[in-house]
Amino acid sequence: MILAALMRKFALPTLLLSISSPVPALSGARHFTYIYEAITSAPGSVEMENWFTWSRTTDPQRVDQLDFRHEFEFGLTDKLQASVYVADWFYARDPEHSGFTYSDSALELIYNLTNPVVDPVGLSVYEEIRAGDRVFELESKLIAQKNFGRWHTGKSCQNRA
Repeated sequence: MILAALMRKFALPTLLLSISSPVPALSGARHFTYIYEAITSAPGSVEMENWFTWSRTTDPQRVDQLDFRHEFEFGLTDKLQASVYVADWFYARDPEHSGFTYSDSALELIYNLTNPVVDPVGLSVYEEIRAGDRVFELESKLIAQKNFGRWHTGKSCQNRA
């Protein structure tokens, strides 16, 4: 009984420490946080992103939830990049049930049509296919961007099914 209580208490901090990186991380020059850019990754480049979101409530009848997403991004050509979302999963703690749950995985492709630096407007098309035990989703976007020296503007229009 005491061992089970200790395991529950220290399982989450141990998990978080195990997936944190012990070395400094490097990433590319990304100008927008929530908007995709029209320029794709360089051919041969590889980037890994780990996402973590904590949903906390003060109501004892509600759930505390930790969401995790692991992405590997690959520059395939000078106009095409692919991303594989290996696993979206979460840990939820509520009065009835607590534990880890796999949600879904996804494949994302971005194809660059025009360059925002040399063309009047940079355009890219985006497609994401996401599937899991409770979800199947197709997400399409048209990404527009224009660079004016140091200034960058961006817009994306999307359709989900």
